Amino acid sequence: DWILDPQLDWLRDSRGRIIMDYIGLFEDLPAAFAKVRREIGIDELQLHTLLQSKPVDYREHYSKSLRKRVAEKYAEEIEMFDYAFI
Repeated sequence: DWILDPQLDWLRDSRGRIIMDYIGLFEDLPAAFAKVRREIGIDELQLHTLLQSKPVDYREHYSKSLRKRVAEKYAEEIEMFDYAFI
C-alpha cells in the first residue's frame, strides 16, 4: 500500500536523489517553518497552533516484533533524521 511507503520515496527524483534543498522535521516545526520563511523572505507570516496534545511515546503502542519490522522498513529515514525507534 502506497500510504506505508517511506517518506523519502516522495522526495526523490527518478534517479533516487533527494531533490529537496531542505527537509524540516515535524518534531521541530516552528524552527523549520522559521528557516523556510527566512529563506524566501517572508518574515511576517506566523505559524499558529490550533490544537496541541501532550507528547506521547508512540513506541509504547508497538509490539517488539512490529517495532523490528518498522525499524527495518524505515531504516534509511531513521538514520537520515537521527531518530531512535527501537
